[in-house]
Amino acid sequence: DDAPDLPGEPCEAVDSGWSGIDSCDLGAFCWNVDPDTNTGTCVPQCEGTELEPICPEGTRCLISDGEALTLCLPACDPLAPDCDEGQGCYPGSNDDFVCLREGEGVFANGQHTSCAPGSFLSAKGCVSFCDLTAKTPCEEGSVCTPFFEDEAPAAYANVGGCLPAT
Repeated sequence: DDAPDLPGEPCEAVDSGWSGIDSCDLGAFCWNVDPDTNTGTCVPQCEGTELEPICPEGTRCLISDGEALTLCLPACDPLAPDCDEGQGCYPGSNDDFVCLREGEGVFANGQHTSCAPGSFLSAKGCVSFCDLTAKTPCEEGSVCTPFFEDEAPAAYANVGGCLPAT
């Protein structure tokens, strides 16, 4: 394309949002494509390596679909999400969280986005995020359990999930 669309600009996907053929510049991908119009928004692809991805400030690298999809998406805090309407804050890659369209079907760090915003897929099904420091963070019968099995990144030290009490 002589005048490709740049990150942040509207774009058009050929055939579908998953075809990989779109009007975005090299190094960008047409994302959040409307299946009826095949229009979306160009987002930058991650640079760097899988272990040390590089994205513009305010975004994080989502590595999905067997590393075939590497996109810089808006970063978010699952305890105070500020994602666009119709999106939720979901687990991303590399121990972070990104804004994804609800029900998009993208796997991020093993988590499917079919869970409603404010929740994530665990071994117990979709569970709500909770704040480990809150006095009553979960519904009765559930306990706020750390989201990260190992040491949590400092930015997400208070993030937990409301899992059934055992």
